[in-house]
Formats: sequence, C-alpha cells, structure tokens
Amino acid sequence: MQVNGSVEAIMQTWYLVQCKNNNELRAHQSLRSDGRQSVLPQVLVDKVLGDDGQAFGEPMFRNLLLVCANETTDLNALRQTRGVADIVKVNGEPVEVSAIVEALLHCRHAHLPGLQNDTGCADKRLLNQLKILTQQACSVKRTESLLRMVSKQTRLH
Repeated sequence: MQVNGSVEAIMQTWYLVQCKNNNELRAHQSLRSDGRQSVLPQVLVDKVLGDDGQAFGEPMFRNLLLVCANETTDLNALRQTRGVADIVKVNGEPVEVSAIVEALLHCRHAHLPGLQNDTGCADKRLLNQLKILTQQACSVKRTESLLRMVSKQTRLH
C-alpha cells in the first residue's frame, strides 16, 4: 500500500471526500496544487495484459480521498476543487477519519508492505479492521466496508 501524506499530519483533522467517478488522482493532484494535504491510499493489484501479468497501483477506496482540514478550512469550498464531488457526511455532518489516516500513515512510515504489522499504530482494533479491509480484492467492496466502518464509528461518538 502506498499513502501520499506525512506523519506531521496525524494531529490534524481529516475528512472523507467523495470524488467524481474515477477522478481520485485528479482530485488528489488538484488539492495538492491548492496547498491542501490529501491522502490517496493505493493497493497493488495483479492484472493480466495480453500474455503478461503485472502489478499496478489502484486507489484503495473507489471515488474517495482523505483530506486534511483545520478550523479555518471551508469544507464546502473543497467541493469546488477539480475532481471533487462532495464531502462524505453521516447524519448531515462531515465524517472525520483522523484515526484511519493515523493508522495508514503509521503503516507507511514503518515501511510496511500493506498493513501486515501494527508497529506504531495507537488503535489496534482499527488496524485489524483495516487489515481485513485491504484483503478484499474489489475496490468497490473495500469502499463499502470503509463507509460501513466509518458510519458505525460516527454513531458511537
């Protein structure tokens, strides 16, 4: 798994952003060029092209990005970014996913292939959920699982 982000961003607030269909990379690049931090988690998938099989990176979550915001960030303004459709909301409120970003970034900076080791991650239960999630072969299933997981966490708070 590859995550574009930094450990310094862990202490900030992160949200899920829904991208226009198949525009995750475009939205990620647009946000970055606007000076915003975003995370586009990817997984390596094996694809057969002709007689040759190769591994390619694809977004871990279909049509979703993780975006950093602070108290002065206008979340509605994010929707004006090229490739962005909306902010993911549960019960009308933007979904905060800071713990998920923390787990992903800890795993990246521990130089782990995927989520095979829990070194440095504060929330072991969340890390285990992410391990199971990343083992799903289909990006649509991974996205559905993430949205269910986030929805349950939001209702618990």
